[in-house]
Amino acid sequence: MKAKFHLPDFTYLFKLNYLFADMVEHLSEYFYSYVEIASIDDAFPPALWHGESIKNGKCSPDYIRHVINSFNRKGIPLRFTFTNILIEEKHLKDEFCNNVLKMADNGMNEVIVASPLLEEHIRSNFPNYKITTAVSKHTDLTKAAAADLEKDYHIVALDHSLNNKFDTIQTLPHKEKCEFVANCSCPPECKMCPEHFKYNSARNLAYTEHLRKNPNGRFDPHDYPQYSKYFISDMEKCIQRDRNLYHIMKLESHITPTAIREKYLPMGFEHFRIEDNGLRIFDLIDLYMYYFAKPECRDEARYRFISQLVNQGIIKMP
Repeated sequence: MKAKFHLPDFTYLFKLNYLFADMVEHLSEYFYSYVEIASIDDAFPPALWHGESIKNGKCSPDYIRHVINSFNRKGIPLRFTFTNILIEEKHLKDEFCNNVLKMADNGMNEVIVASPLLEEHIRSNFPNYKITTAVSKHTDLTKAAAADLEKDYHIVALDHSLNNKFDTIQTLPHKEKCEFVANCSCPPECKMCPEHFKYNSARNLAYTEHLRKNPNGRFDPHDYPQYSKYFISDMEKCIQRDRNLYHIMKLESHITPTAIREKYLPMGFEHFRIEDNGLRIFDLIDLYMYYFAKPECRDEARYRFISQLVNQGIIKMP
């Protein structure tokens, strides 16, 4: 059984993730034999259906096709983070998001959803997509997840508060469909998480509306009072967003490579997500090396990876 990792950001970090996938493919001696890249998660901006951190700018159709084709040729699906929990009926007609799904509708790519309304729209109009149900739709950690595991979902994302609670997760059905956030920066049962889901969803709705009305103007979410009740000032200052790997490793919910190999995989769990959550590029490189590279190869693998990123101009050197 392989540990199937879902990596963050095919938009801003397209080149970084493509180079890393190429490295895993061609320099396999550096990496654990039991790990593989199962998907790259993200949404091309401006994605009204996106429910995670806001993506600025607008991707052209040519760039979207380039990213889709580049990863799909490597056998790696894109998994669209269409997890906005504030979706209304009127939002289902969004031209940009529907066109993105049309461009990627080849039977390989996937979608993460939180809104039942959007889920039904995608199932009806884009039946080729495998669907992951997002953790943000679960209000009860185990009962709701267990119920979703019995439904027609490719993957069910579990709340990070269940990480390492082996007596509890042992009771879950269809363990091969469960997904854990390995590097979650929030503490277990974080009270801010539900507010963050609403905050990110509202900002994406406001930003998309802003681009339609004033594409060259400065975006201020407070110009859109219909969403302002979700704009809690503490969201931008949340300390979890600044936690790197070494902070995260101290959390009770942190999942180590050893735990994946010795506990999760033998129990039948195989899906693990690495989340971005505003990490700096070097933090993300550390995470990739931590979960993928053998300890004795980690330093050399990191050096070769960073060298490639510098040569490609992805990391700028003075």
